[in-house]
Amino acid sequence: MLNPLLTKVAILKVELEYSRELSRYSVVVGENVTLSCPERSTKSVTWYGPPKYTPYRIDGEINPELIDKNIAMNGNHSNGEYNLDIINVSYSNQGEYRCRLVNNDGPVEYEIFLNVSGTLRQQ
Repeated sequence: MLNPLLTKVAILKVELEYSRELSRYSVVVGENVTLSCPERSTKSVTWYGPPKYTPYRIDGEINPELIDKNIAMNGNHSNGEYNLDIINVSYSNQGEYRCRLVNNDGPVEYEIFLNVSGTLRQQ
């Protein structure tokens, strides 16, 4: 008689994910900044950011909860270029962003830190 615990086999799929801290951006309150995903992908790209790694962009679409926020997307999407624009930066935009993409080797995630400082001077 076979042991019932040994008659079932579970197959787990494990995907390796590479995380690379690549860049830091510094910007003054009120300026605009473009965060560039350092690698291109025509498969899947997702941007995450403050607060709490909120998904900003998922495969070309802005998160509907963020439509009224100060973010926009740009880049040559057919060429796999996905950038995150932050317009009229405020202190709430400071923090860690992640660009997660899938390429031929599997998922890759880049960490990008945005530092916000000072105040924009009136001229």
